[in-house]
Amino acid sequence: MLLSRKPVHSALFVALTMINLAILYVALQAPFLGMVQIIVYT
Repeated sequence: MLLSRKPVHSALFVALTMINLAILYVALQAPFLGMVQIIVYT
Protein backbone atom coordinates (compact mmCIF):
# COMPACT_ATOMS: atom_id res chain seq x y z
CA MET A 1 0.00 0.00 0.00
CA LEU A 2 2.92 2.32 0.58
CA LEU A 3 4.43 1.90 -2.87
CA SER A 4 1.31 2.43 -4.95
CA ARG A 5 0.89 5.63 -6.92
CA LYS A 6 -2.89 5.46 -6.73
CA PRO A 7 -4.13 5.15 -3.14
CA VAL A 8 -7.68 4.24 -4.20
CA HIS A 9 -6.45 1.20 -6.13
CA SER A 10 -4.29 0.21 -3.21
CA ALA A 11 -7.21 0.40 -0.76
CA LEU A 12 -9.39 -1.66 -3.10
CA PHE A 13 -6.74 -4.36 -3.39
CA VAL A 14 -6.36 -4.51 0.40
CA ALA A 15 -10.13 -4.92 0.78
CA LEU A 16 -10.15 -7.60 -1.92
CA THR A 17 -7.34 -9.45 -0.16
CA MET A 18 -9.24 -9.43 3.14
CA ILE A 19 -12.40 -10.70 1.46
CA ASN A 20 -10.42 -13.50 -0.21
CA LEU A 21 -8.97 -14.45 3.17
CA ALA A 22 -12.49 -14.60 4.60
CA ILE A 23 -13.55 -16.88 1.75
CA LEU A 24 -10.64 -19.17 2.57
CA TYR A 25 -11.72 -19.31 6.21
CA VAL A 26 -15.24 -20.30 5.16
CA ALA A 27 -13.82 -22.95 2.81
CA LEU A 28 -11.82 -24.37 5.73
CA GLN A 29 -15.02 -24.82 7.75
CA ALA A 30 -14.48 -21.75 9.94
CA PRO A 31 -17.42 -19.48 9.05
CA PHE A 32 -17.16 -17.46 12.28
CA LEU A 33 -13.59 -16.45 11.45
CA GLY A 34 -14.69 -15.57 7.94
CA MET A 35 -17.41 -13.27 9.19
CA VAL A 36 -15.08 -11.67 11.75
CA GLN A 37 -12.53 -11.11 9.00
CA ILE A 38 -15.09 -9.27 6.88
CA ILE A 39 -16.60 -7.24 9.73
CA VAL A 40 -13.37 -6.18 11.42
CA TYR A 41 -10.88 -5.83 8.60
CA THR A 42 -12.96 -4.70 5.63
